[in-house]
Amino acid sequence: MVMARSLDGVVLRDVLTGRFGHPLRVFQSLGSTNAEALAWATSGAPEGALVLADHQTSGRGRWDRTWVSAPGMLLQFSLVLRPHLDVEQLGLLTTALGVACAEGIEKASGLPVTIKWPNDVTIQGRKLAGMLVETMTKSRRVEVAVCGVGINCGWRDEDLPAEIAQRATSISAAVAKLGGAQAAPGREVVLAAVLAYLEETYALLEFEPARLVTRAAHRSELLGGRVRARFPDGSSLDGTAERLLADGSLQLRTADGAEHALNVAEVQQLVPDD
Repeated sequence: MVMARSLDGVVLRDVLTGRFGHPLRVFQSLGSTNAEALAWATSGAPEGALVLADHQTSGRGRWDRTWVSAPGMLLQFSLVLRPHLDVEQLGLLTTALGVACAEGIEKASGLPVTIKWPNDVTIQGRKLAGMLVETMTKSRRVEVAVCGVGINCGWRDEDLPAEIAQRATSISAAVAKLGGAQAAPGREVVLAAVLAYLEETYALLEFEPARLVTRAAHRSELLGGRVRARFPDGSSLDGTAERLLADGSLQLRTADGAEHALNVAEVQQLVPDD
């Protein structure tokens, strides 16, 4: 296991030159960066406030899944946003976050990064990063959105925890296997790149959402392939992932020709024998 150097608030403030990342709270260990950011937002944290932890003890993914963490191995942060969005547009915020993570990681590492709708960043089908957007709303409008991100950075493939070893990877492992940067970038470099791209994609939400959806579609690992969508109630639907719609949802066409717009689902690719 290759241990990364500790995240230092002074260093981070030097590399975070944009609007996002100020003010900044850095923790060596924390239950959940999203929970901390939501509480901070409730007490008045401005847009762009950032919570970062070297280790999370209660990190969460979608559908209350646990995010596997280890000190020094991940980049884990939550950003406070106050977007001018209706709740029906939240899919676009996840789209903006996914594009920013993919493009930022690629910029920092040189790796070929893709997006697995709706909230995973992948390399050759293996999960590199995940996102969780949690909101506070009022009268169908979003008052606060906390964007939580976890990026696997330091693990080698052989050191990945058993529960994720078959489906995940890290920046260090992918650089060693695929090339890219001469050495895996530091976590502060990845963070600065992701936040810089997020400032751009966040602006597209208001001014050019179609361009945002096009960029997400360009990086999709699902479009054109057969997939199985699983829903929170336990039901599932098989079909072809055709395109991303204007609101960030995924259009699925089933064998009978029916089109379905997916907003909330867990999607997996199907191989011909499935």
